[in-house]
Amino acid sequence: MILICLTVCSCSRIKNKGKEIAEKVEMKVKNESKDLIDKLFPAFDAYEADTKYNKERFIEYLSVELTPDVNEIYCYGDFIGIDYKVLFTFRCDSTTIHRIIEKKKLEMANDNTDIGLRFSDEITWWNKEKIYKLTPFKQGEENKFWQYLWYDKNDKTAYYLQFSL
Repeated sequence: MILICLTVCSCSRIKNKGKEIAEKVEMKVKNESKDLIDKLFPAFDAYEADTKYNKERFIEYLSVELTPDVNEIYCYGDFIGIDYKVLFTFRCDSTTIHRIIEKKKLEMANDNTDIGLRFSDEITWWNKEKIYKLTPFKQGEENKFWQYLWYDKNDKTAYYLQFSL
């Protein structure tokens, strides 16, 4: 009787351990396959902040390292067609904004009427109304490539737009 009880308990433990290992392996394979796909088609997590991929895109597109003041990073990329657009929203201190401006050689626009690319996509974190009230920093070449950076000092929110025509 004791032998049967020990056998049943051991089998149950082995079964549970096997299931646990299988779940870990499955998760690892999914993560590794996502990483491989990301190398060919960069991932943008438009509906979740501060993901691994959003942080990687931040470094890639804004050309600065992530510092502790940077958080709530959302990004979106649209590469369909012959042109593209990339949007970022994030919170940071003004020191990070100054690093981005310097690194990307952005210059302040004359006024807030230059709003960059108009598009119909509705992305909850891309606050068009707020952007229209802010004067952007920008850099680009007519009919080719543009990048815009807006910064709201009151709530420390930045908006970055990069697009081609």
